[in-house]
Amino acid sequence: MTDFTLLLMVEFANSASMLGYILIDDEKTCCETQNYFEHQIKNSKSMNTSGNRDRKIFFNKMYEQIENLGEKLR
Repeated sequence: MTDFTLLLMVEFANSASMLGYILIDDEKTCCETQNYFEHQIKNSKSMNTSGNRDRKIFFNKMYEQIENLGEKLR
C-alpha cells in the first residue's frame, strides 16, 4: 500500500478555491474518492508511451473542448 493510499483512506484535500483546500476525513467520501482516482488511473494512458496517433487524438479533443467553452463564453 502506498503512502498516497494510506493518506487517502484517512483524509484528502479538496481544492476549495485557488487560495485554499478543504480537508475531508469522512470515510465514505475518502473511499469514493480513492475509487474514482483508481478508475481514472486504470483507464488512462501514459503520454510518454503512447504513439503520435494517440497524442494527436488527445490534443485535438482538448482543443475542441477549449474552443467549445470559448464559444459558450462569447
